[in-house]
Amino acid sequence: YPRVNPMTHLAALAYHLSPFDGEGLISRLNLPNSWARVVRDTIELRRREAELSAGSLSGSQIYYLIEGLSEEAVLAVSHLTESTLVGQRLEEFLNYLTEVRPQLNGQDLLEMGVPFGPQVGRILRQLQQARLDRRVKTEKDERRLVREILGGEGGN
Repeated sequence: YPRVNPMTHLAALAYHLSPFDGEGLISRLNLPNSWARVVRDTIELRRREAELSAGSLSGSQIYYLIEGLSEEAVLAVSHLTESTLVGQRLEEFLNYLTEVRPQLNGQDLLEMGVPFGPQVGRILRQLQQARLDRRVKTEKDERRLVREILGGEGGN
């Protein structure tokens, strides 16, 4: 595994620790912030395994459960979890979901008539969610979704 590095090994060591013991390890070894984050993220991700093993999760639900956690923690837990399903979902996150981005950008939305402001960010997030859930596949699909969103908001 080309992604394996010393922090991935640290994550593996931290996998079975409680949050209290994780903090003790961080303190005793005087770990730098980036290493301490891996320990905390690993412990947190192990706590989220129950949610990640739910029967049916969409791509966006998987993404939002894992988003923001260190890659080393995700990689380590993907190999250490006893749940095949959780391992598969973590691998899907690492190998596919992290790369998913809408084709449209903020400028495209402004050109489509989205007013400048926070609505641009909200619509971009909705586009990303639709991509993660594979509800849209092309730029044309994204443009149609933006028009639906704008039409729905205009009708309220």
